[in-house]
Amino acid sequence: MFDTAFVLGGSRGGTRGSLLFYVLNLWNEGFRNGRFGFASALAWVLVIAAAVVIVLIFRTSSRWVYYESEGE
Repeated sequence: MFDTAFVLGGSRGGTRGSLLFYVLNLWNEGFRNGRFGFASALAWVLVIAAAVVIVLIFRTSSRWVYYESEGE
């Protein structure tokens, strides 16, 4: 979502921040405002959230994916 929001709304996120997505906010905090520590913390939150979603998908995939060879 970064590139679309950045191109359409600029680094401020468009009109009243309507396109200020999480990753664009992360970029603003790090490179525009110079708050690299806060941007790093935002990046870690994003990585942890993605890891949780990935683990959830892997753990539950056997319930919603059907493999034809398992029915034999």
